[in-house]
Amino acid sequence: MRIAIVGFGIAGASTLIQLSKQFDLNAATDQVDVYETRPRLGAGAPYAEDDDATVINSFPRSLSLDDDDIEDFINWTKVNYPAIDIDNVFAPRTIYGEYVEEYLKPYLAKDYVRHIQAKVTDFQVVDADGTPLYQRPIEDGLAYQVFSSENGWSQIYDAVFFAIGHPPYLDPYQLDGQANYIQDPYPLGEKLEATKGKRRIGIVGSGLTTIDLINYCNKYDLFADQEVTVYFRHEPFRSVIQPDANEDYIQSIDDEWIETQRAVNKGAIPIQVVINQVKADLKANGIDYSRVWANFNTGSVATVTKAIRQDDPDYRRFQGFFRSFYPVLHQMMGALDAAGKDYFYKDLGAFFRMLYSQAPAASISMILDLVAQGKLKLVSGLSDIQPLENGQFHLYANGIRHKADVLINATGFNSRLSQAKDTDPLLGNLIRRNLILPDNRDNILAAYPSATPLNPNYQILDNVYFLGSWIASTQGPNTSVALAKKQTQIAVTDFYQQVNRHQ
Repeated sequence: MRIAIVGFGIAGASTLIQLSKQFDLNAATDQVDVYETRPRLGAGAPYAEDDDATVINSFPRSLSLDDDDIEDFINWTKVNYPAIDIDNVFAPRTIYGEYVEEYLKPYLAKDYVRHIQAKVTDFQVVDADGTPLYQRPIEDGLAYQVFSSENGWSQIYDAVFFAIGHPPYLDPYQLDGQANYIQDPYPLGEKLEATKGKRRIGIVGSGLTTIDLINYCNKYDLFADQEVTVYFRHEPFRSVIQPDANEDYIQSIDDEWIETQRAVNKGAIPIQVVINQVKADLKANGIDYSRVWANFNTGSVATVTKAIRQDDPDYRRFQGFFRSFYPVLHQMMGALDAAGKDYFYKDLGAFFRMLYSQAPAASISMILDLVAQGKLKLVSGLSDIQPLENGQFHLYANGIRHKADVLINATGFNSRLSQAKDTDPLLGNLIRRNLILPDNRDNILAAYPSATPLNPNYQILDNVYFLGSWIASTQGPNTSVALAKKQTQIAVTDFYQQVNRHQ
């Protein structure tokens, strides 16, 4: 059996772990090829080697790669970085990447695993002899090849797991390629060299990347002789992570509840049924969700200041309840009808952004202190940016023109498949070959729960799986480590069942 894992961040790493657990693989009959160009295997872009100013916005207990020990990352950090108070702080991304790299060593050392340092840019369906197929044969199964400029077309694979990571960064003001504009700020230690000697630094966006950038500027005291301004359209923040309550919540929505509701509702669950159950569970847990939403539903300076200064039990338990909801998020998304998914993204968008885009309290406090000291400026109402011939930029916000010598993009990811195909060769070729299609959210149309892509020529691509951000309509919008592990477990289990079914 020959298997390819394309991309080797958290999702790719979890795939290898699950394959090793669920299959009795050996080098005499099996081979797993890992395609990854980055030197730190398993870390992907989020946890690559970088400055330790970048911090994960997840509790350490949710980051363990060991399914049997949720304290594994915590214990590893205490041994390797005792100066970090890991029980009470959020870990630097690069240190977590080091943990992942070390955890994976025994898996990568297995004799049936081969690391191929090449970037996959194409993929095709073939028969058992390697002849390309352009529609599903009536009887024979499908096999696959991947292409890289380094190696050409690969050997034939029985299964391919695409774990290609985050989408590219947005470019809402069409500035990519302009002098003094940093489109993708990572790794910070390398990319922010371009800010040296620039007096006015502008950061565009208000998400978690912005917090990484401000942490970096603060660590290296760039505020001492440079003007740093954050420009954004609406609010500067989303929400502040509250301390983990370590509580077992009443949580009715599990696998059994979902299957029962699917049967009652003839296949798809109306979104209102889910909302009503969530409200009932919040009430059963004694959480006043209406008051929480009324007090903490914006990312304004006033709101996050309140969240930091007040120990609000309802807010803390509200966040804790929805963290306990993560493990079933992908099942719930798969069970919703089309109207329910549309409502989830459009009408519940602000609510879930508040849940998913949380920032550590220490980082927000640091930012507020910098603003109070006059070292950092926050400018809302950004409407347009114009590059100038001299390499500077004019930014327009609330009718006022601002100027920057260098701009750093922190506007988030472009998860629209129809646009990413123009910049990502692999996605572009998959679309050109009619192997993947966009769904109504412009993600990859995939079967639930396996995340196998659907297309008109082959119906389902047997034993081909997509993992991560590109299947948000299938697994939900959150790309946490816990959710990535859950989805890979489902995909590998599906593959295991397919293999056994045909034996």
